[in-house]
Amino acid sequence: MDPLSFTASLIAVVTIAGTVATQLNLLQSSLRDASSLLSALVNEISDLRIILEACSSAVSELYRSSNTPNPPTPLADAEKILNRTKCHLEDLEKVVLSCFGGSSDPSNISRGVKLRWLRERGKAERLQGKLRDSKQDLLMLLESQSV
Repeated sequence: MDPLSFTASLIAVVTIAGTVATQLNLLQSSLRDASSLLSALVNEISDLRIILEACSSAVSELYRSSNTPNPPTPLADAEKILNRTKCHLEDLEKVVLSCFGGSSDPSNISRGVKLRWLRERGKAERLQGKLRDSKQDLLMLLESQSV
């Protein structure tokens, strides 16, 4: 995988992470007694975005300072992790949108948001764990390249 493709994948994941974080914040503000899980999810996505930016910087630096056209870095592994992370974020986005009845427009939010959130909470918790695992995988990959 070339660095340009990797960067494009990275940008796609960062973009959806930002979208999901915004939707989670909207859900959190829609619920009077917002769940601590929502705060934890927002923090998880924020941490993930920081790590994604670090990955982007590390790959850019590696290719900039390398004399060979294909420096030894497991970009294929990183792409797998990014694709998996993107799928988890898309699934989380579906969960959040289902809480809003399919719309994230604040004027269309119904009173059933809390009930739908309570129904979807378990899915959100599982996705939080998967996002945490993906974040750890990216950190380990970054760490292995810094040696």
